[in-house]
Amino acid sequence: MKTVTLRLPLPENFSNSRSHWRTKLKKKKAYWAACEELLAAKLIDKPPRKPWDKTVITAHFRLWNVSDQSNLMARMKWPEDVLVRFGYIMDDAPKHLTYSGVPTQEIDRKNLGLDITLERVA
Repeated sequence: MKTVTLRLPLPENFSNSRSHWRTKLKKKKAYWAACEELLAAKLIDKPPRKPWDKTVITAHFRLWNVSDQSNLMARMKWPEDVLVRFGYIMDDAPKHLTYSGVPTQEIDRKNLGLDITLERVA
């Protein structure tokens, strides 16, 4: 089984937000750009030549404060989109992407972010 670990920026928490759609879109595009910068600077592994068809994902958040599990899952949407957009995984549908469990978290105020481990399923 092949694995890839990515250290990504912390995605926004919009699960309890009433922000305007344009504000959300602007922040999502900024998140994607930040991830693209990491890839361009070779600070994260480049994607495989062909996106993985079946993948198990494990997520670990480094946060300012403890978050509830549903908010952690909601924060995973943008990173999942990045994984598809950059070609790490085929799609974020359940047929292609499965979670190893609920994302874990720790308080690390000096080093906010998201660590993702992808495991290719043969």
